[in-house]
Amino acid sequence: MIINYEKVGIKSLSHSEKTVIDYINEHNEEMATLTIGKLAEKTFTSTSTVSRAIHKCGFESIIELRGKISQNNISPQYNQTNEILEKSFIECTQTIESLNVEDVVKVASYIKRTNKIFVLARGITSFVAEEFATYLELQNYNVVLINDSEVIKHLERLLKPLNVVIVFTAFNSTPEFEIAVSMAKQNNAKVVICSCREHSSLEKYADVQLTGYSIPILKGNKFNLSSRLPLQIISRTIIEYLA
Repeated sequence: MIINYEKVGIKSLSHSEKTVIDYINEHNEEMATLTIGKLAEKTFTSTSTVSRAIHKCGFESIIELRGKISQNNISPQYNQTNEILEKSFIECTQTIESLNVEDVVKVASYIKRTNKIFVLARGITSFVAEEFATYLELQNYNVVLINDSEVIKHLERLLKPLNVVIVFTAFNSTPEFEIAVSMAKQNNAKVVICSCREHSSLEKYADVQLTGYSIPILKGNKFNLSSRLPLQIISRTIIEYLA
């Protein structure tokens, strides 16, 4: 039995929620792979009922529940897959919880008021920046994506007052960014830092800093890469607010 009624408090559960919990307890191995939609279908309830039942049992999400079930599952690939999904869930929730709504609105106001936006990024993070710049262009903003280190170092040659510089960087491992944003401040441009590291050297130049929570995805690999999902969440939030 995965869920103990005595610990949950059976009186707090509706009939439909009890049905969901009974199914979970009776189908442990199947539960390791079920989505919230499939569980609702099999118990003839709704996804909202399933979600409420899971929360009342002390789990943040079905991902966390599946993770607990997978720990005792005979199939190691289920356990590993659920652990990966839980990492994505943690990245999303912690990034969303850390985002300041006022800061998002402030960034949007900078973008709306300027006549030119410079988006800076390097390496893998350039893919996130490219998507962000494309969505800005589709909304008719004048945006320039720069991922060349030499151009980034000499950004001041392109800047004018009240331009906006938006830097996407996972962990600020590119020294050229500090050169660029320091010059941006001297040229009275607005600076926005989107990163996964608090208290970086770029912070002192930022008018706004939006910080996500990233977990390594290729830990132990010689490249030691981390997830850019938090940066995508930040990018999407700004873009959709503007839209």
